Amino acid sequence: MTQDPAAIAGKLSAAQALEGDALNSYFRGFYPSDFKDNWETAQCAGGYWRRYTGEEGRAMTIFPAVVCEDGFTFSAQGHFGAYSYPRDDFAERYDRVEILGPQTPEFGGGETCGDQWLYGYVPVETVNAVIEAHGGLSVRAILESRNA
Repeated sequence: MTQDPAAIAGKLSAAQALEGDALNSYFRGFYPSDFKDNWETAQCAGGYWRRYTGEEGRAMTIFPAVVCEDGFTFSAQGHFGAYSYPRDDFAERYDRVEILGPQTPEFGGGETCGDQWLYGYVPVETVNAVIEAHGGLSVRAILESRNA
């Protein structure tokens, strides 16, 4: 399902100021409307987590790349199959997320993954500080990448 670009832009603009938590607010901008109603409990990585079962967002559990105002770009993921906490699809709030991006000390230690670096369980506070250090979220660039 393709979301209306104007609606996404409004959510992303609001995300920059919401609760001082740009990343979780950014994620929420892409949640399907039925995310609270369609769940199953499944086992993953030694625990039981909530997996989304609704049709509206079935292909949307992977969030688009985070693009900062200065062009710094990385993938931040929080969902059932990611190195995140919680591992729920569309959690109310993620405390730690998986990052895939360039090698940088900003995210701590990571492992190579092709030509990128994978960082597991990165604290959201760290990710928000990186976003802020790079000028905040670039709503324009994020929308352009979704429409490419």
